[in-house]
Amino acid sequence: MNTQNVWKNVLEEAEQALSRASFHTWFRKTELASLSDGIATIHVPNEFSKEWMETKYRHLLLKLLRNAAEDIRDVVFVIHSGESKQKTSHRTASLPDTHTIPLPLTTPRINRETNLNPRYTLESFVVGPSNELVHAAATAVTKQLATLYNPFFVWGGVGLGKTHLLHAIGNAIAKEKNLKVRYITSEKFTSDFVSALRTRTVETFRERYRSYDVLLIDDVQFMGGKEKSQEELFHTFNELYSQERQIVFASDRPPRSIPELEERLRSRFEGGMIADIQPPDFETRLAIIHNKAKERGCSLDEETARSIAENVHRNIRELEGALNRVLAEAKDSAIRLSSRQVRRMLANNNNDSQHKVTFKDIVHCVSRYYDLEEKALFDKTRRQEVVRPRQVAMYLAREVLKLSFPSIGVKFSGRDHTTVMHACTRIQEEINSSGPITEELQTLHNTLREYEEGGEDV
Repeated sequence: MNTQNVWKNVLEEAEQALSRASFHTWFRKTELASLSDGIATIHVPNEFSKEWMETKYRHLLLKLLRNAAEDIRDVVFVIHSGESKQKTSHRTASLPDTHTIPLPLTTPRINRETNLNPRYTLESFVVGPSNELVHAAATAVTKQLATLYNPFFVWGGVGLGKTHLLHAIGNAIAKEKNLKVRYITSEKFTSDFVSALRTRTVETFRERYRSYDVLLIDDVQFMGGKEKSQEELFHTFNELYSQERQIVFASDRPPRSIPELEERLRSRFEGGMIADIQPPDFETRLAIIHNKAKERGCSLDEETARSIAENVHRNIRELEGALNRVLAEAKDSAIRLSSRQVRRMLANNNNDSQHKVTFKDIVHCVSRYYDLEEKALFDKTRRQEVVRPRQVAMYLAREVLKLSFPSIGVKFSGRDHTTVMHACTRIQEEINSSGPITEELQTLHNTLREYEEGGEDV
């Protein structure tokens, strides 16, 4: 088996699965050294990269390698500097000093009983104007279980701290109270249910999920369209709620915006407290950077931290990725980076990974959100389930791309510019009246930002 061909295929698939920034940072200096006795040995440039790859990308690589060679059982990461020593000695002499001292990461141990990550606590959640309401509500949930906010529904864009909050709620409750707590994703719930159907152990499944005192379910937007799983979750919810057990959900959109979600389940989601998380402001980003650096045993000077906060705006996950790139670069080069070099490095990285939102992105985003085929947006039909998404797409084309009314009409199968004007006016009127379109547009904007920062090939 040719390792070069296998690794080439793996890298191509990994590049599709990850953002350009993540792929460029962690995969460009790796190679598949050998495939022997079911073990894939991968060379990485330094200890920091080794720990990060083991923590974040081991499962992904194992899956991709198995696609190429089914007999692969495990992945091993080995430090292989290659010619990096020569490069290091040359660069160290020419680059100035800073106060950034990267130290190794420690991998947290997931509690097998609760499935909670002990790293995520309410105390380590950095609070700012964009998330102080949801943090206060989460804290209140831990103090007044199943009485104040039940269910508690958290929603917001990618990488803003929803998963952190769910784990933090669970950890706080498990620490203070002798209760049965469990964190899962909606995909885990569905896969467990499907497995129970296949093995005829549905009653065992129900007994297990209805025995928890606190059930935290992440990514419930993926429940859309899964009728049997929704029905089972509905009955599980009712059973837990009737027994005054706490239920917490997280999603990338509010309940009313989850496509193909049964109305009865939607009403359950909306029956308690719904709180959203917005992207962090500058001061919050700065505090997050210092907090993340401290977790890694590192000390950042204020100027370097501000350089990162000024260059990264979207979300906490992107902030953490930028911090990791800075630390990895310093470790890889055996140097300490100045704040000027940090700004240049992040600016270059942003230029490499930036993807300008296109009309095609908007069509893809809107059709996927409203669960339509893309071609439906261009049809002549006047069915309401198509007309409204089409109006939203026209509005976004006007707002995001700054296209003229006539040019938008041309793109939508040659419609008249007055049709486009009418669509934009209708959407704006609904926004002004604080209708449900406000939350829908916010979710769509968040998705388009993900396209922009990750350069998704749509």
